[in-house]
Amino acid sequence: MMNEQTLDLSYLLTPEGIADPYPLFHRLRAEAPVHSDRTLMGWVVTRYADCQALLHDPRLRAFKSMSSERASELGLTALEPYYRMLQTEVFFQDPPQHTRLRRLMGSVFTPQRIEGMRASIERWTDEMLDAVADAGEMDLVRDLAFPLPALVIARLLGLPDADVPRFRTWADDAIPLMTYNPPEAAEIPRLVRSGQEYTEYFHALIADRRTHRRDDLISALLGAEEKGYRLSDEEVIGNAFGLLFAGHETSNGVISAGLLALLRAPDQLARLRRDPALVPSAVEELLRHQGSALGSMRLAGEDLEIGGQAITRGEPVFLMVAAANRNPAQFPDPDRLDVGRTNNRHLAFGYSHHFCMGAPLARLEIQCVLTAILRRMPGLRLADAPPVWAPHVLMRTLKSLPVRF
Repeated sequence: MMNEQTLDLSYLLTPEGIADPYPLFHRLRAEAPVHSDRTLMGWVVTRYADCQALLHDPRLRAFKSMSSERASELGLTALEPYYRMLQTEVFFQDPPQHTRLRRLMGSVFTPQRIEGMRASIERWTDEMLDAVADAGEMDLVRDLAFPLPALVIARLLGLPDADVPRFRTWADDAIPLMTYNPPEAAEIPRLVRSGQEYTEYFHALIADRRTHRRDDLISALLGAEEKGYRLSDEEVIGNAFGLLFAGHETSNGVISAGLLALLRAPDQLARLRRDPALVPSAVEELLRHQGSALGSMRLAGEDLEIGGQAITRGEPVFLMVAAANRNPAQFPDPDRLDVGRTNNRHLAFGYSHHFCMGAPLARLEIQCVLTAILRRMPGLRLADAPPVWAPHVLMRTLKSLPVRF
């Protein structure tokens, strides 16, 4: 049970907080909507109106903890090349570089390209369900929610299927580098090896694509140009990693947590079975209700005031979009899952110029999974073994979700 005296986000690393962070978010929004947090070492913002406005506010800058300069300051010289590669991601840029990168990447990572994958994603979903059909049981994370988005993003980028398992290791190893606190000393040798493996892998891939272009995103990124500007190899590598990480983790988290939420709300699952036309609105509701990214990190670019609190230039600001998406001032009865909810303007994909470019892909993947589950598994139910959540303050994903059908 949550300690009545603490509002610290360390609660999100307890078993109760990992499984259900929303009681804490409700208290923060009501008692301290702009909260100075000891665990995150920054300000935590939880109201919808504040989060939406600040996602568009030029006074907040991209989170710069992932920088080679910061690594040098902390004595993490072995990690400097890894930090330098990661900080080329579009998410960690401010205008005008952010604008240039986003426009260039958007020219190749288009909704039309994504929609063209619908038939393939439907087929891959069915193949994964075929593999477990005779068993009558499965782990929804291991057998579907994890491998499907990984396969989709790998094939979009033009990577061999056999290399997909390596992506999870690389993505997991990057998480300690995406927080304001430095990684533990014991982790550093493993992180260095992982960064070297990743960069060597993609340098070799880029060299191949420069001479043998294919119909994949790596080739398209290498050929894209914006007013005479082209991506460097390092920018291609960093932004390919961003697509791997964000494109995989968002879909994996919402597919698994969303299906768990539906199984715990049998009236809504039954409603979807009766009316599959509700699938698109159900996807938006699952993104609102069970979004995998709990918060978005920013830095104050100047002294400013948020909700009556004075924020000093350089201080981290964490926009907790998961809390905003359960704000009763914006969403009536916000804790209730409603697959037919209308006017569902959630912030699961961010907002304004930081709106996630991978949103069409995530939506498509979740739609394909829901449609297949509704069609093929009328008896889907939770197994006796409980779900297992992954511990992380700013991400909410399941490690295991056993079901029967």
